[in-house]
Amino acid sequence: MLQVADVGVSLLGLPEFIGKTVFLFLALGFVPALIFAWVYEMTPEGLKLEKDVDRSQSITTDTGGKINVVIVVMLALAIAAVVVDRLIPEEASNAAVDVSESAPSQSPAETDSPPVDDDGGRVVTEPSEASIAVLPFENFSGNPEDEYFSDGLSDTVLHQLAQISELKVIARNSSFQFKGTNLDVREVGERLGVANILEGSVQRQGDQVRVIAQLVRASDGSHVWSQTFDYRMDDIFAMHDAIALAVAEEMKVSLLAEDATALGMGGTENPKAYDKLLQGTGAFMATFTPALADKVDPDVDFAPMQLIDQALALDPDYVDALIAKVHVYNMFAFQTTSFQDKRRYVERARPLVERVLELAPEYSGAWAAEGTIAHRAGEHHEAMAAYRKAIELNPNDASAHLGLAVVSMASAPLDTIKHMRIMQELDTENPFK
Repeated sequence: MLQVADVGVSLLGLPEFIGKTVFLFLALGFVPALIFAWVYEMTPEGLKLEKDVDRSQSITTDTGGKINVVIVVMLALAIAAVVVDRLIPEEASNAAVDVSESAPSQSPAETDSPPVDDDGGRVVTEPSEASIAVLPFENFSGNPEDEYFSDGLSDTVLHQLAQISELKVIARNSSFQFKGTNLDVREVGERLGVANILEGSVQRQGDQVRVIAQLVRASDGSHVWSQTFDYRMDDIFAMHDAIALAVAEEMKVSLLAEDATALGMGGTENPKAYDKLLQGTGAFMATFTPALADKVDPDVDFAPMQLIDQALALDPDYVDALIAKVHVYNMFAFQTTSFQDKRRYVERARPLVERVLELAPEYSGAWAAEGTIAHRAGEHHEAMAAYRKAIELNPNDASAHLGLAVVSMASAPLDTIKHMRIMQELDTENPFK
């Protein structure tokens, strides 16, 4: 009942006190209900004190048998639902109702989905040649504190490649699972379902940055291409573009005009702001736990947010930094047990979302942030429209597919199945698949 009340309050936009009232009512009624159930028993003549009931008059056995039947029927329905989910043809899921005004472009994960045999089972096929995973680049700077920079640079390159419409790019959540594992690249490729792996190393000395990137064929571990990139920090953004373009060229992937435009979206021209953002996002991923949401105000005494704010102080229009701040608020809103704090964090995030949509209306990350906050606020239709727009702009956005799958669950369950499948192929190691 508490779960239903929580969903209902959020979905219908009801005042928060309703949820609290339901909780208080259940808490106060639990003990009397328990005592009542213990003291009384139902008989064909109605309720009687348990001590006065003749066992021959008790309907406990009959009632228990009926409950068993209900449980068996519900289990059978649940098993049938799972079987249908596993065996439903891919074509059926692709025919899900589209609530957006225009259908989003087809994602690489969708076009490369394994086919379905006559019995509805999935057939194992070789991954598309236009598929890649970016593993975390190794930190060769000799300073463990520079780990955030090598991770951040790897993440930036992954993000750049994900903007290329012809590529299927595995999400960060999955590719970064292999950091420091030293697994054979063939095993990594098999687990991630890609034909190519991009790996490398980062060395930063003062104002100089050297990246050695190499493209590896996952099927046999052979090196396809390797190149060294030497840049100054002032030109770090040119380095990102150069690596992404070199990989795309080596993989013989066509770079459309809109792809080239998307490479520069969300970024900054200020290298110091970029460095502060990498520090902030790295610190957030390393230190945030659900318990913090009820102990810390992110704007008061949370170091990762302070680093993100420093990035924004250097460049107030830094879209990726604004989005990073939105994500911090979203995680605090998601994990807090306080209705008031949840609402407060959502309200703090709203003007940031409005700003990024104003600055970069064609940036998929801006729409994904809008979908996240709309979903957190219980505005499901708005969240669905925003996630669809994000996917249309960047079909490789696994988090947008997951968000759309979750918000579509009640109104368009076939859409949920469809986008969960796409998310699974883009983010194979994500535990929520």
